[in-house]
Amino acid sequence: MSKKSLKKRVEDQFDPVALKSCCEEPSSYFAKYADRQDLPGKDRFLYFRDNGSDILAVAHLDYVHHNADCNVMDTSAGKLVLSGALDDRLGAYIVCELLPRLGVNVDILLTTDEETCGSTADDFETEKQYNWIIEFDRGGTDVVMYQFETGDYAALVKQSGSYVGNGSYSDIAVLDFLGVAAFNWGVGYQDY
Repeated sequence: MSKKSLKKRVEDQFDPVALKSCCEEPSSYFAKYADRQDLPGKDRFLYFRDNGSDILAVAHLDYVHHNADCNVMDTSAGKLVLSGALDDRLGAYIVCELLPRLGVNVDILLTTDEETCGSTADDFETEKQYNWIIEFDRGGTDVVMYQFETGDYAALVKQSGSYVGNGSYSDIAVLDFLGVAAFNWGVGYQDY
């Protein structure tokens, strides 16, 4: 599939109403996508759903900015989304709504406390073996692999048309106990 036809397919499946809900609704909204697991500590939890996939897709539900209002506008360059919750409710939208619309099946892990470097991904437990972990929690369009980066993985990222960037922390940085490579893929937000 060409990049142009893939871009068109993604544009056709984009649902601004679903993105608005993912940005603006409280964390309890995500119970429709995955099962909540309460963890020790004040208001610590994660959501997980095993969809029978060998890929684990991760996003975090906490965000820094107080204004989560989401506005989607048409511009001459395409859609423009404005929301203080894009980091990482946009990732949650991609994992929960967009990937399934595109026919991509993934297991879902939604976390909290990533913005304070205490991601509940660290509390995730599974016996399942995954082939890959993907997260969509980056501004720009680079890919960060943290401790998972190797020359071979960097070459795969370059072959995809993206480039390897640097990052300090995200949910996947604490998932090395799963024993597979993880990629934090940039989703293009800026000045969120």
